[in-house]
Amino acid sequence: MSIATVSLVVNGKADGRVSPGQQEVVRRAVADLGYRVDSRARELVTGQRSTVALLLPELSSPFFGYLAMGVSSVLGGGYDLVLAIAERRGGGAPDQLDRLVGARVGGVICHAPPDAALRGLGTLAAAVVLLDEPGTAWAGPSVLFDLGGGADSLAAHLLDLGHRHIAYLTPEPDSPTFSLRRAAVLRHFAAGSGGSAIELRAGNDFDAAAAAIRAVAAVGRLNGRSAIVCGTDDQAYGVLLALAELNIAVPDEISVCAFNDLPHSRVVRPALTSVALPARRLGSCGAELLLEVSAAERAGRRWTSHPSVVPTALAVRASTGAAPRRS
Repeated sequence: MSIATVSLVVNGKADGRVSPGQQEVVRRAVADLGYRVDSRARELVTGQRSTVALLLPELSSPFFGYLAMGVSSVLGGGYDLVLAIAERRGGGAPDQLDRLVGARVGGVICHAPPDAALRGLGTLAAAVVLLDEPGTAWAGPSVLFDLGGGADSLAAHLLDLGHRHIAYLTPEPDSPTFSLRRAAVLRHFAAGSGGSAIELRAGNDFDAAAAAIRAVAAVGRLNGRSAIVCGTDDQAYGVLLALAELNIAVPDEISVCAFNDLPHSRVVRPALTSVALPARRLGSCGAELLLEVSAAERAGRRWTSHPSVVPTALAVRASTGAAPRRS
């Protein structure tokens, strides 16, 4: 039996070329020998790289786990998925890019890269797709959330409930996606509209958000605020904890809402009103786009298109209610 016959069977290209009987013989031999395809060797022969890098800013939030699941669901077993972390703080991004070049990756899917990484991504030979990175100088393939539509829905919900004076908690370190969420909400509560807003900042995690709310409550900065909008659900969970500790009832005294709509938001008490940003869909769209771009490049065509946009939706739950009447 020839090497070509074995190769066709192992690589799933035997139908119509190799008889069913010979295919079965090869599969039994492969199973008996415990053979596994050497993807690196195959890349050297075909010239096609089968490794895709997923570059994320952190892993503490479940959001990124769902995003990775979406990427993996599209790439399947035909690609090796490599995870790399490039935090927005610090200067580790160039080192990460050097490693990606050394690993001969065939594609990169990147969420909210730091500035140093954003500049370096354009120099990679691999196809690159950016996720949830609005308003940057990046002109390449990207997938974005409809953040403006989601923020407008959230603001309209609060205004319908009578809220005019809010606090907005921005995650740190800041990024274009967090800036757009904040700006899109706060424009509805500008002084000219009869409303007002104070901006708070805290790390994008449970403990940091709780500490920030305790601090501003201690100096009375929440007085007169009837709602707190958080940049992410992770922050909102900390806000709910801090308010409970301070004996501030949600939503009777103050409403709380956020962006992301993680599964946990349905089970916290009170259940959290949040703008659904479907992370798994973002990841799967990014992977589909990467495959399209890679195919175009192999065919010698330049990929050109507008950014793909993933719809958002407001999930209204028990953490938001009518603004309390102030004396």
